[in-house]
Amino acid sequence: MGQRILFFENDARFAQEVRTALFARGVDVEITNDGNAGVDRAVELKPDLILLTIELPGVNGFLVCKKLRKLPETQSVPMIILSSEATEEVFEQHRRLRTRAEDYVHKPVSLDALIGRIHAIVPLPPAREEELDVAFGNPSTEMHSAAAVEASVGVDQEIEAFADSAFDALVVGEEEATTVGVLSPAAKAVAA
Repeated sequence: MGQRILFFENDARFAQEVRTALFARGVDVEITNDGNAGVDRAVELKPDLILLTIELPGVNGFLVCKKLRKLPETQSVPMIILSSEATEEVFEQHRRLRTRAEDYVHKPVSLDALIGRIHAIVPLPPAREEELDVAFGNPSTEMHSAAAVEASVGVDQEIEAFADSAFDALVVGEEEATTVGVLSPAAKAVAA
């Protein structure tokens, strides 16, 4: 296999369609619907790209993104955030953070459109001919690219911390889990 993608997704059907379409292009896709376990897996796997759906059970995907961006093992892994609920305003606010993703996609999204977004970040070979006839039924939606948004240079760290906190308060409900982390080897041993 060529490229490796870790896909945080709770819609099993959509995840499998994406996996099949990318497999046809020689890409290995691993799927998780668990934000905490996915962070651990990202550290182990060191994927070429992370697809991160915000609506995950038990944890907000924006918190997963923040954690992945702060870990040395995953901070430089390109990321595409997907959401069926986030507004363009929420995406725009997240684009301004230091812990932002490379691209933001509203769901539902067609496979062709999503693969185009992935290819813009991680080069993909063309699909193998035997896979070209596979039909997928997700409608296209308009998507917006974070690539058009330039990062501001020299942002004061206190302002960045304030922006992070303000964004977290905006998207994270009080009842929602607020910690996402990498399990220590001792914690993994206990869990096993």
